[in-house]
Amino acid sequence: MNTDGTSSTEITESDGVDIVVRPHKSLRNGYIFGVFFFALLGIGSTSFMWFAAQPSQKLYAVLVFGVMWSLLPGLFIWEVLVCHFTSITIRNGTAILQSVFSCKELELSNITQAQWKLISHGALSLETATERGTFGLRHLTLEERLWLIQFFRNHLPESIQQNWDLFCLKIALPLREPKSEVIRDPGPDEILVTRKRYDRLGIPLIIISIICGVLTAWYFQYPKYLSFPVILILFWVLLRYSVP
Repeated sequence: MNTDGTSSTEITESDGVDIVVRPHKSLRNGYIFGVFFFALLGIGSTSFMWFAAQPSQKLYAVLVFGVMWSLLPGLFIWEVLVCHFTSITIRNGTAILQSVFSCKELELSNITQAQWKLISHGALSLETATERGTFGLRHLTLEERLWLIQFFRNHLPESIQQNWDLFCLKIALPLREPKSEVIRDPGPDEILVTRKRYDRLGIPLIIISIICGVLTAWYFQYPKYLSFPVILILFWVLLRYSVP
């Protein structure tokens, strides 16, 4: 497995060779773009609030908008840290689980409990008599997820693996037999909902809400009107990324 974050379509296990699986650089770069994009929006909105608000409300307006606009960049910063620091290394019968704040080295022969979890695209919690570590599959490619699932399924005793049947049904089998990329035409009583649908509806509404919010706040000298675009943007992001 490549250790520099480049893509790989096949992972092979060899004696004496470390196998390192980590999120790819392209994913991390996407999150970095999100940090700068939403940070610039936040700086622009907060700066406008400073100049538009009445003198007695300047500090309050800047604090409120600064906190509100820091949420999305904060989330993207966390994803950047996850992509940069987390990794899973298989080395001579040892699983090294590197996270943002910790690094766990677990001998496979000493693992007493392995719990397959359904959270966030699947995860596996490994426990020995003295240590416990968990790694998730959300930031990995399909091939990497399948390889890790098969590796730990084959190298750990079945008796210590918990929740495997449900994990296999909900996570492993859909990975092995992914859904077709071809989107079927909706039936007469069905509505096809895609991210593009939310983009066509959300982006124009966001642009209009920003213009209306700025003009309204300026005309009435009431900065709180500028919070409406922020709420709409958060709602659009939530809806958009809730659709596969």
